[in-house]
Amino acid sequence: MMHPRLPLLQGIALLTTLALPSHAADLFTEDFEDLTADENLFGDNSGGFAVTSNLQSVVRDENTSTVFGAPNQYVEFFDGNTTNGFQVQSAEYVQTANAVTTFQFDFYEPSGGGGDNLNVGFARGDINTSGSRARAFLNDGVVEGLSTTGTTSYDLDTVYTFYMILNDTDNPVAYGGGTLAANTADIWLQQSGGGAPFYAGSLAATGQKDPTNGYSVGFRTFNSDLQDVIVDNVSLYEGAAAIPEPSSVTLAGFTYDPSDGSAEVSLAGAPNTNYKLVEADDLDFSNPDLDPIPLTGASVGTLVGNEVTTDGSGNATVQFNLGTAKSATFLRAETAP
Repeated sequence: MMHPRLPLLQGIALLTTLALPSHAADLFTEDFEDLTADENLFGDNSGGFAVTSNLQSVVRDENTSTVFGAPNQYVEFFDGNTTNGFQVQSAEYVQTANAVTTFQFDFYEPSGGGGDNLNVGFARGDINTSGSRARAFLNDGVVEGLSTTGTTSYDLDTVYTFYMILNDTDNPVAYGGGTLAANTADIWLQQSGGGAPFYAGSLAATGQKDPTNGYSVGFRTFNSDLQDVIVDNVSLYEGAAAIPEPSSVTLAGFTYDPSDGSAEVSLAGAPNTNYKLVEADDLDFSNPDLDPIPLTGASVGTLVGNEVTTDGSGNATVQFNLGTAKSATFLRAETAP
């Protein structure tokens, strides 16, 4: 595949970015725009959701918060006491059975929020211990319930897109994010503003399997929970989310000092992956000058010889020297063997 290139023209960097391709057919979407603001998400004001035992889910608009933009409507899951919980789920879709599907939504968790788990995921019946097919928890800046990484942190007071990709088949499936094991869900997070999605972890889909009726998706808290999370743009669709391939990498934040040749560049790629920088005089890289460029430091990520290993979010920032006689050169990042 083509690698993003970074031309350097007398110290001016022209950056190449990656766009995510569109996903497959939607099974369910809800953006809350047709609902009545400042009323509970319940009954006739629940959109495409079935809502049970709900007293703490309220449809809001930009007059309450503009974190998702304006004008805009969203739902606030605010379970501010330990006497009531809520259950907000879509219908069950047979297309999720014995298939790969993705549950996706935008969320924002305020730093002044509650204290316990918002359950999210796929379910056969209620999203609880017995009814869940694949379930994770958003808990004060931490994704919990993962079987690979244990927990993964995210920033409070920040908008993210959440992806849960469920493989309900009995065979591994390859997708842009890697290989998804049988009866497993991968979770990815993407910070608002176009940053690269990062792998949060995987969880074994050990709950109820229903090859006939399929599963719903949704949100759940319990009587003992305290939580405040706002959610928008909920969708369920066939296939895996369009996560960039592990070899894809975007270069950004380039600086160069022509007086001494010192340079720095940031890259966003796959988490915990080794990359090298290559330099050439032509855009086609037909005659690379330096492969790899000797790196002198890494302020983000880990320097390993002349390669850098990205951090758990897929980011790295490296320093190197291009010399002082460069009027034009091209850089690209490649996955290292």
